[in-house]
Amino acid sequence: MTLRFETVCTTPSASRQAIINGVVLFCLVLATLGLGELWAGHVGPGILLAVVTELLAAVALAIARAKDA
Repeated sequence: MTLRFETVCTTPSASRQAIINGVVLFCLVLATLGLGELWAGHVGPGILLAVVTELLAAVALAIARAKDA
């Protein structure tokens, strides 16, 4: 959480944008993997809670990134 706290408290920069982009991509990849595992039958419908959470986090960060630019 230290990295997140430090990036929130800094002025907009290329480093901050790169971190946000990485976290957004990571959330989207996790959501995609969760849906793939659900489709393959390896997990139950409870994975949808994680998928929705990851998608909301990605959208929230993308909105914050857009306001920051």
